[in-house]
Amino acid sequence: MAEQLVRVIVEFSYDEFRPYYEGLAREVVAPSLDGRWIRFPASALRSYFTHDGINGIFELRFDTKNKLISLNKIK
Repeated sequence: MAEQLVRVIVEFSYDEFRPYYEGLAREVVAPSLDGRWIRFPASALRSYFTHDGINGIFELRFDTKNKLISLNKIK
């Protein structure tokens, strides 16, 4: 099984994402563009957190054991 590439839609207001940023919640569950729900570490989104929250389409790469390798904002 090869690495998996998934694109997800992430939409959080500042107040919604704050518990994730503070480490009170560890995982985010977001819808993928192909209809699945994808779970990944909230810490991967910290650098994208602003006063407006987090909004966009992100590309996630997972290894063969479903461990997150990378996350990049694409839109």
